[in-house]
Formats: sequence, C-alpha cells, structure tokens
Amino acid sequence: MNLFLHTYHIPLVSIAIFIAILASFTFFILADKAKIIAGIQKKLFQLASAASLIIGIWAMHTIALSTVYGANSFYEHPIFYLSNVSLTIGLVYVALLIIQKKNSVVRLIFSSLFLSLANYICFRINDIVTLQTTEWISFLFCFILTFIAFYTYIHVSRQTYLTQSICAVLLGISIISVHFIHIGQYTFLTLHEGLNQFTFGTTLGIATIIILGLTLLFVFINDKLIENAAHYQSLFEHNSDIVLLLGLDGTIISGNRRVKEILGYSPSEYSNQPFYKIVHEIDMPLVLDAFHKSKLGEYVEYEIQLQRKDKQFIYLQVKNIPMIIGNEIKGVYSISKDITNRKKDELMLKQSEAHHRLLVENSQDTIAITDGVSWLYVNPAGIRLFQAETEDEILGRAIYDFLHANYHEQCKQRVQRILKGSIGETVEQEWHTLKGDIVETEVTGIPTLFHGEKAVQVIIRDISDRKKAEQLMVQTEKLSMAGQLAAGIAHEIRNPLTAIKGFVQLMKPLERQHERYYDIIITEMNRIELIVNELLILSKPHEPFLNEQNMNQLLYEVLTLLETQAIMLNIILESDLPKEPLHFYGDGNQLKQVFINIIKNAIEVMPNGGKISIVATEKEKYIVVDVTDEGCGIPSDEMKNIGTPFYTTKENGTGLGLATTYKIIDAHQGKITVQSEVNVGSTFTIYLPLIKPKM
Repeated sequence: MNLFLHTYHIPLVSIAIFIAILASFTFFILADKAKIIAGIQKKLFQLASAASLIIGIWAMHTIALSTVYGANSFYEHPIFYLSNVSLTIGLVYVALLIIQKKNSVVRLIFSSLFLSLANYICFRINDIVTLQTTEWISFLFCFILTFIAFYTYIHVSRQTYLTQSICAVLLGISIISVHFIHIGQYTFLTLHEGLNQFTFGTTLGIATIIILGLTLLFVFINDKLIENAAHYQSLFEHNSDIVLLLGLDGTIISGNRRVKEILGYSPSEYSNQPFYKIVHEIDMPLVLDAFHKSKLGEYVEYEIQLQRKDKQFIYLQVKNIPMIIGNEIKGVYSISKDITNRKKDELMLKQSEAHHRLLVENSQDTIAITDGVSWLYVNPAGIRLFQAETEDEILGRAIYDFLHANYHEQCKQRVQRILKGSIGETVEQEWHTLKGDIVETEVTGIPTLFHGEKAVQVIIRDISDRKKAEQLMVQTEKLSMAGQLAAGIAHEIRNPLTAIKGFVQLMKPLERQHERYYDIIITEMNRIELIVNELLILSKPHEPFLNEQNMNQLLYEVLTLLETQAIMLNIILESDLPKEPLHFYGDGNQLKQVFINIIKNAIEVMPNGGKISIVATEKEKYIVVDVTDEGCGIPSDEMKNIGTPFYTTKENGTGLGLATTYKIIDAHQGKITVQSEVNVGSTFTIYLPLIKPKM
C-alpha cells in the first residue's frame, strides 16, 4: 500500500479505475440493448458496445501509465496505436457475438479469453517493461474475473441496472488488475518531471469520462425513446379500434391491423389514399368539416357510415385527434370504433319504442303513468276518458282528484306495493271526469320507470258499457221471468174473474139496498182486470206492428188525452215540438202507451201541481223526446231499479208500467235514459230511430 501511495498519482489512478468500471457498464448496457433488436441495428449496437469498452480500456491504461518512466506515447506511434485499438475492438466484438449467440461454458471461456487478450494488448501498447514471470499470472487473473463477469451477465434471468453494475465492477477489476500485479516493475516520474504527462492523463481521463457518460446518456435517452415508441406502437397496432394516421392533405399515412380486420383493406390498398373515398356520401360534409377542424387543432367526435371492401356499409364512432409535434400540427389521428351492432340495437329499440308508442297512443284503454301522487303521462284514450280537451288539464294533477273517494285508501296501498316491484291485481274503480260524470273502470297497475325514477304504469279500461250491458241482461232476464209469471197469473185469474164480474152485474139490480157495495166490488174488479191486462202486455212475445209514424201527431194525441187530468191537479203540460214532423217506424198504440205511462208517472209525483215539459228534437239519427217533471226526484241508490218489474215508489203502484215501457222501447230499437235530482225533478229521455218521410 505504501508503494502504491508513493508511486502512483492518486487522482489519475482514481480516474483510471472509474473509467474502467464506466466503460464496462457502458459495454453491458449496449450489449443488453443489442439482444432485443435485430438486423443492422443489432450489429451496430454490438459494435458500439465493443468500441466503448476498448476506448475505456485504452484510456484507462494510458492514464494509469502516464506517470511511468519510459511509457509509450500516442504522439510517437499513432498508426501503431490505432491499428491495435482496431484489433482489440474486433476481439471484443467477436467475444460479444460468442456469448450472445449460444449459452455454453466453452463459449464463455473463449469470449473471456478474447476480451482478456484485448485488455492485455491495450496494456502492452503503453507498457515498456520487459515481460517477466508474473505476466501469465496477471493474464490468468484478468481471465478469471472476466469469466466470472460474463457468467453473471449470461445467467441472470432478468437484467437490471444493479446486476449490470455488479458485472461492470467485476470486469473493471479484471481490466485494472494487471497494473497492481506489475507495480513493482515500474519507475515513476516525479510530479515535476511528469507534469505534462499528468496534465495529458487528467485531460484524457476527463474527456473519456465525458464521452462514455454521453454515450450512456444517449443510451438511456434512446432506451426511453424506444420504450415510448414501443408503447406507442403497441397502442397503435394492438388497439381494439381502427387507428389511422392522416396527413394534412387527407391521405392515409398508416393504419393498424384493425383496418384489415374490420374494413377488409390491406395497407397497400389504403396507404397514400384519400380517407374520404370510403365514406358514405351522406356523411361526406360532416367528415370534411371534422377533418378541417382537427387540422386547426380541435378534438372532434362524430358518427359516420364507412364502406367496407365488400361494399357493405358499417357504422363507426370516430374521434379526430390532432398530431402535434413541437407546437406544430403534423397530421390527424383518426380512431374509429365499430358501432354497427350498437346502431342495429338502437334502431331495433327505436322501432320497438315507436311500435310501443303507436300501441299506447292508439289504445282504446287509458294508459297512464303516475308516481303515486300525480299524473306524469296519459295517452289520448285517457284524455277522452276524463273528458279533457288536452293532456295539460290532467298532467301534474293529483290522481285522487279523479278517483272516487271510496277507493282512495285502497289505491294508496296498491301503489305502495307496486312501487316495491309487485304487479297489482285488476280491480274495479270509479273515476270522476272533468265534467262531473262517473266512469266505471277496471284498473291494472305494473311497476315501471319514468325518467329513471320508479313509477306506476296504470291501464284503465272503461267498463261502463259492459256494466250497462250486464244490468240490461239482468233486466232482460227479470222481464222474461216476469213475463212468464205474468202470463201464468193472468190466464189463471182472468177466467174466474170474468165469471165473478158477470154474476155480480146480474145480481146488482136485484139487490138495490146493497147497490153501493156492488159498485165497490165492480170498481175493484175493474182494477184487478187492469192489472191482468198489463201483465198480458208485459208477457206478449210478438213483435210490434211497425209502420211509419209522426212523432208530433202522436205526442199531440197523448197530451190531449192527459190534459184534463193535468188541469184538475193544477199541472201545466208544456210542449215544444219542431215545425217539421219527425217520422219513425213503430207501433202507434204501443208508443202512445209509453208516453202515457211516463207522463202519468210525472203527474202522480206532483200532487201540489207544477209544470211538465215535453220537448222533441232531432239529434243525429234519432228522435229525442225529453219528459221533465218538477216532482220529488229519484234517489241515486234507487236509479238502478228503474224499469225493474214490480218495483215502484208509489203507494198504489204495481211496478209494471215502466217495465212495460222499457220493453216496448227496446222492441223499437230505442233506449231510455233517466236523470234525476232529489227535490228538483226528473227527466226521462226516449231515443227512437229517425227516418226520412216518403215522398
């Protein structure tokens, strides 16, 4: 150690050692990069790796021996130096080829031998010491350390900067070891004697370190560039979408593999071709406008149709991204996603929505959506059901404004169940219209979404006509049963009644003292006979005798017949008949009976007098006759019984008059409606088919 400290110039030795390790590190870095590339670039990296190591070895030996007396100088023998440097670069290059081609101990031995020989040549071109017995020992030591460094480099599965640094230290020690083995054979210059040599050595060392440092910096930068390029290439080539690089003139510079897979075009078919040639003509203005914006630096996204090689058009979602290099736009990246299937699904969804909307808008049933509190949507049938002019009269209003109060609690409970996901059972409910009418309905509720929020879809079916039909059916059955019963009773009573009446009339002259009793008996028997006749009318199965009738004349005759009775009870019969006669087909006698029954009922419910109005009008294809009284009215809970056989509100009524009336009107293909308000009066409206008179 004393010898080392008193002979070598420590700063120069430190520079030499650092250069040896730095050159070794550069060697392994470049060699490692050469393994992952191919072609001429691989050979250039291998050659650069060998050259960097030899330059470092040569500089290291030159610096280390610059203070030794009598060492060779580059200035004295430049050709000799350059030829030996070239030779050693070749030896290291061969050594590198050997270890990178195939991994074996023999190849490691040869490559270690070639590199040790190159090291020794660089050492000997500077050294003037005569060879001695320690020469082979230093060469062997250099060979062993080189072998260990190469073995470590080859057998480490994953190369890192740490493993490369370890290999570089081992190789650096093998390179500088020859100096310490021969240190006792050198004669060193004093600082004064070797001032120029010291200066040269220092300058050479610093220059070499700078060169090797710049080489490593270039390698690291290039490595980063290669990595970025690899990332870009991977992103470009393995992107699941179509990626095109477009020039500023609109030509296709390059494209990834998805161009071939999706569009069917090979690179030779689309390279240097205008991209808009395969765009659908409908989308051409959109595409050109988007490309122009991208050239100005804008990010643009749009959807187009593009033509495949097989002439089929597909839908693409395109994103145009400007390619900016150094604050200058050099081109445009066009990234396109195939959305054909999505478009087909959207089209099917739109068609399905349109079909569903068509069904909803044209449904005869009301289809509405509610959040459980107010109406959110209602179809045209619902607007008609609630007798509104527009949907604005309904939307936003509480559903309970329309629902009959009897169903509020039931409805609230059903809504809560449906909002939780269950399907509501079909129930019957009554609704109020905007005009105050009551509509009987069947209601079904199902869970749905409205603008992303939970809601209830309600299907409301108007069953008012069905209910009326059911009531009519029940009424008809009652009439049929009453008719059958009436026929049996009438026939059973009429014959004995006739006999009794005849004998009473024969006995009456003989019993003058009891004549008043006989009058009472005959009056009551006449009443029984009247009931029997009504029963027979109710039970008659035959069709009325129809011929052309004049409603004006028929009503005039009925009013004339009942006028006297009305006057006696202080009742005014007021008629409003059109100037032009209203004609219909019917049985005159039966229709007179109808109006007599209705007007007589009106007279009987007005014991304190009043007014009865009879109005005849023409409405569409019907003659409409309204008979309105000012009687006590009919309670709403009894309205459904009007026309039912044997139902009457009068003390002495039979309940057969209106039943017969309904039966006659039904036989004439007409109908009767009743509107009544308690303590105000009632209106019976008779509808009969209108006919045009024969000329």
